[in-house]
Amino acid sequence: IRVLHECVGLRTALAAALAPLAALAAQVATTATSSTIATTATTAAVAAAAAAVTAAAAAIAPLIAPLTSAATDLPVLWVLVSRQTVTSGNSWLRAANQWSLNADTQESDQFSTLDTLELHRDASGAFTFRLVWPGSDLAQQTWKQTSNPVTATNSHSGVEGFEPIDVPHTGCNWGGLERGGGSSLIDGSVSHGNWWYAVGARRSHGGGIPGPCGKVVQQTELYTLHIYRSPPSTPPSLPPTPSLSPSPSPFPSPTPLPSPDPFRHDLYYVSP
Repeated sequence: IRVLHECVGLRTALAAALAPLAALAAQVATTATSSTIATTATTAAVAAAAAAVTAAAAAIAPLIAPLTSAATDLPVLWVLVSRQTVTSGNSWLRAANQWSLNADTQESDQFSTLDTLELHRDASGAFTFRLVWPGSDLAQQTWKQTSNPVTATNSHSGVEGFEPIDVPHTGCNWGGLERGGGSSLIDGSVSHGNWWYAVGARRSHGGGIPGPCGKVVQQTELYTLHIYRSPPSTPPSLPPTPSLSPSPSPFPSPTPLPSPDPFRHDLYYVSP
């Protein structure tokens, strides 16, 4: 994206420089040809220079034309900022404060650049997020919010500026992404101890990752709509993730599961 914008800037500079050069060349050629003091040799030399400028402009034009189109028809750029994939053992689980993971290997099963979220705010100061659960039949979730779940100071402290765009999943206190607790880095059960819609799960639930309310998935991806902007002079500081502690269960169950669950045992699930 940065290279594209630099190319667009180059295109603008070249176009601005070529226009007066071509006009000057034409003017000089006309003046030199009609001048009574110009010798035949001078006229020929100036005409050759004018022709060279014109030829250079003609050669560059096809090269800068695609950049002109790119400047006005930039694609929608969804940037992957987190992927978590269930694998054997516990190596796939996130650690506290693990906001960056395999940042230079986007195709990795375990990937995160959540520490760079501030670079993706739009002109209004909002993020546009999309949650995807590959390998499942679950529809993706798209929305806006102004709060950054990574830099929030308190766990389960809620979401600011939530604006739904395409949100087929609304159960279990959905309302955007907030700072998680001991069970996940981020979750979507807003202002609640539950941790459905988990991003960066630190515990396994039901052999996988808590997805939309009541669903367990094997892979979660979070994307953000990228709007190019210069990085801040000072990166935002990241508050520590709460220490790992006993976690509430996502659903009350007559027989407790051997592993911690994303729902509190003293809360009951009510279908939305």
